[in-house]
Amino acid sequence: MVKGIKCGHAAGKPGLLARRPMAGPRAREGHADEPLPYTATMTPECLLQLAAAAVAAPTADNHHVFRLAPLKSGLSLRALPEYAHSTPGRRILAQVSAGAMVENLVLRAARLGIRLQAMAPDSGPEGFRLDLTAHEVAPVQHPLEAAIEHRHTNRHFRYRGPLLPAAAQQQMCAFGEDLGGAGLVWLDEPGIRRQAVQLVRWAETERFRNPVLHAEMFGSIRFDAGWTAPTTEGVPMGALELPPPERAMFTMLRHWPVQRVINLIGMHHFIGWRGAALPCQLAPHLCAITGPDGSPASAVNAGRLLQRVWLGAQNLGLAFQMFAASAVYAFKGAYPLPEELRQSLQSAWEEMCPSATPFLVFRLGYAAPVTVRSGRLSASALLQNSSR
Repeated sequence: MVKGIKCGHAAGKPGLLARRPMAGPRAREGHADEPLPYTATMTPECLLQLAAAAVAAPTADNHHVFRLAPLKSGLSLRALPEYAHSTPGRRILAQVSAGAMVENLVLRAARLGIRLQAMAPDSGPEGFRLDLTAHEVAPVQHPLEAAIEHRHTNRHFRYRGPLLPAAAQQQMCAFGEDLGGAGLVWLDEPGIRRQAVQLVRWAETERFRNPVLHAEMFGSIRFDAGWTAPTTEGVPMGALELPPPERAMFTMLRHWPVQRVINLIGMHHFIGWRGAALPCQLAPHLCAITGPDGSPASAVNAGRLLQRVWLGAQNLGLAFQMFAASAVYAFKGAYPLPEELRQSLQSAWEEMCPSATPFLVFRLGYAAPVTVRSGRLSASALLQNSSR
């Protein structure tokens, strides 16, 4: 088995991809570098700008399960009650999303003259909370921050080249150097690409074979919006980028009895290949985001790295699409699926990414502009009132 390539850190001048250091310990004149009451620095206008950045982070199925609350010493991300009632797999994806929210908050806050420092998450089956302490500093403009509101998923079938230069790939790998072991693995060597694509195909096929996974997937798609309208929550149909000849059949597949019947002739295998495996095989780049283990802290750091890479890709005009199933289905107890499949996924990932735990796979390349972009909640809808 050929292992995936986990790059080392890049050196040299910062560019569109290089991560500038955050503002240092020196504060503005007359202020100590200590946590400040949010009322002293985080005005209502500032909080709205921070919330706008947080709500622009990627989520599972374009649905935020966290709210942002101001504290006397900073900010807090808090899970809604639905988090506790979701499957373990959905909670893992939510933790990755929380990390992406944290990264957006850190980048936006730096531009506003606030240094946010994320604390270890307080996570359990009953809930999730992640606090960030705030320090007043000189404003810092990071190249990635400007891409926050422009970042989006591109589901067009075909991604084209050219390949990214080696220096750009190394710079993307360097994004993880301060994230507690989070890593970017390039799955582009032919042998490793074939194996990774096979795992994607197994997982995506299972989503059309398993009634629980089928219901979760189709439940996130906004069939009520039609093929041209965006939605503030859920995935709009137009964002799927399906060609017109495939739309009628896809709409019928949301009904499990229909899916079950056509599975008798192996249609779920074809869909897993056409909808995920083949796009991943044809993409110029296929990558995985990993952590040192499967803990909530690792998931959060994986989400932060995901967001840095995605924002860097956005700045370069690259298209980006995630496929999380093959990684998350490998977690024991994450979803109700056959144990043989879960163990096969886990074993294959352990060989490809030794001493690391994958959280998601994504493809990267150039593609036509999206037809419809998913909308977002308003910034004010993400805010909760609290100072505790």
